[in-house]
Amino acid sequence: MQPGWRAADFAGFSYQQSGDLPQAEHWFRAALQQNPALANAWFGLAQIQVDATPPGRSDSLLKKALEIEPAADGYHYEMGTALEQLAEKSRAIEEYKTELELHPYQAGARKALDRLQATKPTDR
Repeated sequence: MQPGWRAADFAGFSYQQSGDLPQAEHWFRAALQQNPALANAWFGLAQIQVDATPPGRSDSLLKKALEIEPAADGYHYEMGTALEQLAEKSRAIEEYKTELELHPYQAGARKALDRLQATKPTDR
């Protein structure tokens, strides 16, 4: 029996929340096979890459999520985090600013932006 995309997406989220990232990735990919327009599944896969050791290239996954849901809460913040990992400070700052424009209550984006703007510009 193969679950529908909603069940697979929910399973991916549930496994992600429980810390079973290989299973989360499996279910997010299963959901995307059935419905590639699932911003949440792209976002979930990206979060897994951001949290990986060493961090993976999550920016392309986040780009897909943002194409589908450009104003989703947390998506620009996570893109900023991914860009920081790639040492792309100026692009990360822009993503944090966008997150705050869309979601002014986003404390994580505010802290990250303040931290980056307080350091000397040494990257792209």
